[in-house]
Amino acid sequence: MKRIHSTRLLALVVLLVAAISCGRFEDIRINSFKLDSASPRGFTAVDAILDVEIDNPATSFTISDIQGVVLRDGVDSVIFLTGGPVDVQKRSVQSYKVPCTATLSRSMGLLDLLNIINNKDYEGFTLELQMDASLKNGIKRQIKLDPFNVEDLLKDVTGF
Repeated sequence: MKRIHSTRLLALVVLLVAAISCGRFEDIRINSFKLDSASPRGFTAVDAILDVEIDNPATSFTISDIQGVVLRDGVDSVIFLTGGPVDVQKRSVQSYKVPCTATLSRSMGLLDLLNIINNKDYEGFTLELQMDASLKNGIKRQIKLDPFNVEDLLKDVTGF
C-alpha cells in the first residue's frame, strides 16, 4: 500500500516538473529564416538547409519529424516537405541549420515551380506543418500549426 502511494506521488512530481518546464513553450518565436543552401535531387525534389533564428525562453528541446504540405487553393497538394531533426538550446536566441527536403507532387512540374518563384506569385498557396517536440526527459508532443499563406511567409524572406 505504501509503495503504491509513493509511486503515485512520484508520478505527480514528474507531471508537475514537466508542466513547469513546458510552461513557456507558447513564448517561443521564430524571428527569421532564410535559405542557406539548396541542391536539386533529380527533377522532383530539392534538399535544402534553412537558417532559422529561434528565440527560446523555455528549456531545451529537439524538433524532429517535420512534415508539411503546400496546398494550392486549399485542396491540391503540390509540394511535400520533410525535415529535422534540430536541437534547440534552452533560454537562447540562436540560429539553427534545419535540413529539409521538398518533393514535388505529380500536379506540380519543375517548370511550374520555377515560374511561380520567378514571378513571386504565391497567392492561393498555403502551408500546413506538423512536427514532434521532445524534451530531454523523454516527454514528446506533436505540434500542428495552423495553415498559413505562403505569400505572407515568403514576403520578407531572403533566398526566394
